[in-house]
Amino acid sequence: MRQGFESFKLAYKLPDYAVRYDDFVVVRLLYEATRDAGFWNLHWTITDQPPNSDRVWKQWRVVDQPSPLHPTAIAECDELSALYAFLVHHAGVHGVGLFWPAANHTVAVGELHPANGSPVSRRRADESNLSRRYGFIWN
Repeated sequence: MRQGFESFKLAYKLPDYAVRYDDFVVVRLLYEATRDAGFWNLHWTITDQPPNSDRVWKQWRVVDQPSPLHPTAIAECDELSALYAFLVHHAGVHGVGLFWPAANHTVAVGELHPANGSPVSRRRADESNLSRRYGFIWN
């Protein structure tokens, strides 16, 4: 995890004060947990549901024995993004929310707020190869 953190800072030329290692670990682990076929075994399919995580929580309530052979919940990217943003926010990482880049698509977005107060920038969680490698990415 530490190597991924250092690679992340280097790739985006971030100074040491720009992002906390603890926040990086939280967003990375929750990204890996909530993505399609991540370690919580959520599976993506088109559901045409609104961008919230309610259906995921309902599906989880009836899972008796999680198995790598069966999904714990089925959701669309909008619902997975909502679940991710909800969990990251409730884990204490600020500046994370949902963004609608198109009328029919929702993604999780975060903004870095370094100690000096001005945001470094913002980026969608699913926008690049780096996001798949590092989890939640700020550009």
